Amino acid sequence: MHIGAMIKYMYLWITFVISNTVKCSDLSNQGFDDISMIFIPAGSEKVNLNFNNLVSIPSGYFVNMPSLKELEITDNRLENISDFAFLNISNLTDLNLEKNYLKIIAENTLKGLVNLRDLDLSFNNIYLIEEQSFYDLSLLEELDLNKNNLHSLPYNIFNPLAYPANLKEYELHKNVLVNISAWYFADMPGLIELSLYENLVENISDYTFENNSQLRVLNLKNNQIKIIRENTLKGLVNLEDLDLSQNEIFWIQEKSFYDLGQLLNLHLDANNLSAVPYDIFNPLHYSNSISNMYFAENNIQHIFANYLVRMVKHLFLGEMGLKNISDFAFVNLTHLSGLYMRYNELTEIKKNTLKGLVNLESLDLRNCKIYAIEDQSFDDLRKIFTIGLSNNKLSAMSGNIFHPSVHPGQLTVSRDNASKATQHK
Repeated sequence: MHIGAMIKYMYLWITFVISNTVKCSDLSNQGFDDISMIFIPAGSEKVNLNFNNLVSIPSGYFVNMPSLKELEITDNRLENISDFAFLNISNLTDLNLEKNYLKIIAENTLKGLVNLRDLDLSFNNIYLIEEQSFYDLSLLEELDLNKNNLHSLPYNIFNPLAYPANLKEYELHKNVLVNISAWYFADMPGLIELSLYENLVENISDYTFENNSQLRVLNLKNNQIKIIRENTLKGLVNLEDLDLSQNEIFWIQEKSFYDLGQLLNLHLDANNLSAVPYDIFNPLHYSNSISNMYFAENNIQHIFANYLVRMVKHLFLGEMGLKNISDFAFVNLTHLSGLYMRYNELTEIKKNTLKGLVNLESLDLRNCKIYAIEDQSFDDLRKIFTIGLSNNKLSAMSGNIFHPSVHPGQLTVSRDNASKATQHK
């Protein structure tokens, strides 16, 4: 055989072998700026093109890669993806395009990705997602659109006849969304975690989450919400973690949390509440335990009796300007194990201020203005282990504030610096 023909034969054989045996093609950080100049073996199942200088993806480039399942093109300079660019890689399950310069997801940008499970478009400049853009993505399980410039979402980006019933995680944080419309999540019944923090959200339409009964985590932290209406959170019967902190909430209507019978963590800290909301939980759900309730950094100066959820375990009431606590305010909180009220304006603890806290283990009253604690004030605190009282105005502490069954050895008390203050008789 002629030497030239032999070399050509060997090249074709090696190319054939490589194309059909290589499963993972790592082409990251190679300085590529034109994808059409990159050779990817046809048999590749995973392709990594991260940290290059690619600007566009033309249609037809992936035409001979039917086995491709995972494609990563992060940290490039992508500005344009041609229509139908992914049409021939219908077996793709994971597509990661984060940290590029994409601005628009057109109707046919993602056409053909009928088996896609995970789509990451985070850290781009996307301001527009056209209608029907996600029509083929009926099997999608995770969608990440965080850190873009989205002001709103179109009415029908998903196919109403083949909506993504398995979509479990949807990340929309760090955009510029102002209004959350009722249709945004209507076709996502399997949604478990929804992230909307650090937007500009001012309004959430009534019944927005009515079809999201499987949702466990809802993060709305650091927005501009002012009011939670009775039907804002309607339908969230399995919600476990609700974060509404760092908003501008000044009013929560009665019955607003009536459906939240499984709630474990409620974050309402750093808002403009002037009182603990009354009758926001369903009394039929009092058998369920809320692990943590955060009201710190509001403007609540008075805690009234019977306003607090009975089954809460840890209650955070610090940095609120709190001046007064009604007698028996905590009497129904028999499951409370941690009460944190540091940095407030409290001046005294009366005999019945902490009445009923029979399971309390930790009490934080540091950095207040307390100058007096009445006898028997801690009488019900039979299980207490830690009490923070430092940086107050106490000159002495009576030995009669504790019940006789509480032994000095089981307590850690951080006290004022006053020499006359005593831990326990």
